[in-house]
Amino acid sequence: MKRIQIVTRYLLLAALLSCFASDASAHPLFMRTLKAKYGFETVSCATCHMKRDNPLSNAPRPERNAFGQRFNSFLEDKDIKGRLQDAKSLKGDGKDREARRIERAIASEFLQALIKVESEKNDAGKTYAELLKAGEVEGVRLPE
Repeated sequence: MKRIQIVTRYLLLAALLSCFASDASAHPLFMRTLKAKYGFETVSCATCHMKRDNPLSNAPRPERNAFGQRFNSFLEDKDIKGRLQDAKSLKGDGKDREARRIERAIASEFLQALIKVESEKNDAGKTYAELLKAGEVEGVRLPE
């Protein structure tokens, strides 16, 4: 009986959290790429976007922080959002191989932009490569 109560609580929690999940276009792909490259435990939306006044808000986060603005300058002409939507549609049509090809191409473009961003300095004069390696960029957490 106790096991059923625990499982039920987890299912209710998962359902509640899914209500607050947003349809963040490229973020999961970028988050996975950053996590893989730097070994971060977590990467949140706050890595590239300003924090919300209301953390439970489901509204998109169009305002980018300084780190996100640098990425945007290298990626804004790549139609990433449209291409990710194409990949999502292909998955729905059972064309997973083509969808993965599109996602791999986008991840590659993201890594190319990351190389450029890493060499740039923040307002304090540190390169973003130094900040990322130290886990000092907002929204990332190194493993403990």
